[in-house]
Amino acid sequence: MALKPISKYWITFLILIATLNTFGQYRGETDSLLKPFNSYSFLHKKDVEKKEKVLSPLGPNAQFLRTTSYKNSNNIDKRGLWIKLKEKEFLYKDEKIYELTESKCELKEVDGKKASRYLRKALNSLNSLYTKSPYAKNIIKTLQESENKFTIAIVNAIDSYTLVPIPDNRYGVLNNNAYAFQIMEQKENIVDYAPFNQIGSGAEIRWSSRHKKMHLAHELAHAYDANFGLLDDRLIQAYGMIIPAREVRALFHENMIRRELHKKLRINLKNGSSALVANGIPYTIPLPFPARS
Repeated sequence: MALKPISKYWITFLILIATLNTFGQYRGETDSLLKPFNSYSFLHKKDVEKKEKVLSPLGPNAQFLRTTSYKNSNNIDKRGLWIKLKEKEFLYKDEKIYELTESKCELKEVDGKKASRYLRKALNSLNSLYTKSPYAKNIIKTLQESENKFTIAIVNAIDSYTLVPIPDNRYGVLNNNAYAFQIMEQKENIVDYAPFNQIGSGAEIRWSSRHKKMHLAHELAHAYDANFGLLDDRLIQAYGMIIPAREVRALFHENMIRRELHKKLRINLKNGSSALVANGIPYTIPLPFPARS
C-alpha cells in the first residue's frame, strides 16, 4: 500500500517535538540564546538589498516554526514600527520618520525638527535608545522589520502600557498569538475570542509624552516579546512577590538597556520588592520550554 506524503506542517511539528529533549535544555541566561535571523524590509524596493540581521531570543527550531507560521502572510501594508499622534501615523525606520502621501501610494520623509513637540519627543526618545544602546537597537530594529505592526500611540495617560490586537480592530491585554509559547507549553489557549494562527503578534504601546524614554524602553520590551510569542501571563514568584512572567522579562530587558546607558538599574520597585539583579548583572527566568529548542 502506497504511503501518503507527509505535509510540511507535520514535518515542522515533528522536528520541534523530536528536538525538545536534545536542544531544549536551559543553559544560562535566557538571552544568551540569541540567534541571528533574516529581517524584513519593505519601505522601498532598494531596501531589499540592505537586509540586516537582527537577533532572536528563540532557539533554532522554534525560530523556524515561527517563520513558517508567516509563510502565507500578506500584511505588507501593516508591518513595522509606527508612531501615532491623534489620527495620523508615521512610519519609523532607522532614526527617521515617514508619512504616507495624499495618494497613499508612497512614503515621504518628515523633517523631525519641524514636527510637533509630541512627535519630536517620541522620535528623539527612540533615536536616543537606538544610538546609545545596542540592546535597545536590536529591539527597535526587530520591531521596525517585523512581519507584525507595532504602534507607539502618544496619549494623555497616567502611565504607559502595551496592548495586543484582538478581533474587530480592538486591543486588549491578552490574545493567543502573542502568548504562543505559553500556549504550547500548557497545551491550552489563553483566550477563546481570538485566533491562534501564528507565533507572535503586533502591539500598541500607549505612551505619554510626559514620561521618560525608559518608560518607552520598558514598553518596547513587552512589544518585542509579543513579536516572538513570548508574552506569558502565568504568575511566578520573583522580585519578592507574585507577578506575571511577562513583567520579569520586561524588567530584564529594561535593565539590560539601563546598563548600556550607564543608568542606575531598576532594582527597588514601587511595591517594595526587588528585581532579579546580582552583582550589577540583570537576570531573568527561562523561556517556555518549546521556545528554547
